[in-house]
Amino acid sequence: MRTILWAPCTLLNLKTRRPKERPTTISTMAKVAGKDVNISLPIADYPTMLFFPRLGPPGILARRPRDHADMRGMWIYQLNLNPLNLAKYGIQNMASAVMDTTRLSQMFAKIAHSYAVACLGLDSFTPMLLDHILRPEGYPWHFVGGGTDAPSASGALHEIGYEEIDASGTRYIIVRLRLFAYLGAPEYVIVTGRIDSNAHSA
Repeated sequence: MRTILWAPCTLLNLKTRRPKERPTTISTMAKVAGKDVNISLPIADYPTMLFFPRLGPPGILARRPRDHADMRGMWIYQLNLNPLNLAKYGIQNMASAVMDTTRLSQMFAKIAHSYAVACLGLDSFTPMLLDHILRPEGYPWHFVGGGTDAPSASGALHEIGYEEIDASGTRYIIVRLRLFAYLGAPEYVIVTGRIDSNAHSA
């Protein structure tokens, strides 16, 4: 939340548990007068973009090797990109935000696991995301993937829900997650847990 989403969440004034920690400036590397410098820009002037990867289905459902990702491009939404804001600081160009895909998939996994437990209870399924949340194994997209559709913008800030599916003889709990749905962001499918036959019959 404090990497690629820090500036967008601050600019959009989204709810936070720590409002006193909300920054008023964002620091970045930029070229000014031909020199690389570290510069702090007010939130109103910082060139803010949202971007998320577009993904194929989770590897576990597509039966892909664990070390193979299915990256299909990027979704980008410009929230605040005004060249005049940069010109007044003499900025010729600047570094763009860097996405840590492992950390992003961990965030999705944490949201999905928490949601499934809140809806279904701790004992209703066998969780599959705990190792990835706590000890990332280097294969971020084995349990996290994208939806098959490219949904249009909705009226909700975020969207989340769960369902049960059968795949290769196993019944899974999947959580569908869509952050910034009202801006048309992509949907993610997170394989959250497995329903064992005895737990399902109970």
